[in-house]
Amino acid sequence: TRPALSAEQIQKMLAPVPFFTLTDAKGAPMVATPPESAKGAVGVFTTPAAAEAFLAGLRTRNPAAAANSRVTAVSLWEIFKLATDPKAPFLIAFVTDEDEAAAARPFLKSGQKVNVPLFLGRSVKAGGLLTLNQGERQVIPAFLSKKDLDALMARFQGDQAALVKDVVVEL
Repeated sequence: TRPALSAEQIQKMLAPVPFFTLTDAKGAPMVATPPESAKGAVGVFTTPAAAEAFLAGLRTRNPAAAANSRVTAVSLWEIFKLATDPKAPFLIAFVTDEDEAAAARPFLKSGQKVNVPLFLGRSVKAGGLLTLNQGERQVIPAFLSKKDLDALMARFQGDQAALVKDVVVEL
């Protein structure tokens, strides 16, 4: 078995990954508190466009709440720290871009529901996930956008096409 990752290793991996949330004029996250919930929730969006679309809808539904709101980038590391802190003042609600949700639907198994899709490549022949070498490490590329996985696959042209010819998309 492999040892668990240290907090520093997790931070190194998650800090460069941007997500987006709505904040007030002071930079504090906007917390939605449903009447039946003890804790509020903060929406965390996978793309700035999804956050902007939500903010546009909020401006229509509740202009007062949206008046001083803006879309702010936040690292996945910061989200991870809040999501794993039992004393966090709110819950995290991940929200995907509607185009990516639509791109994921053909890959869902019957009855399966995915709120935020994570696109992976799987080799049909080898039976394992697509891996890439980064220096001395092997990594599994995972994407919140199917377009990004498609772009990676398109980079394997000519002589390298055989490496990905039997790779299929998996959620």
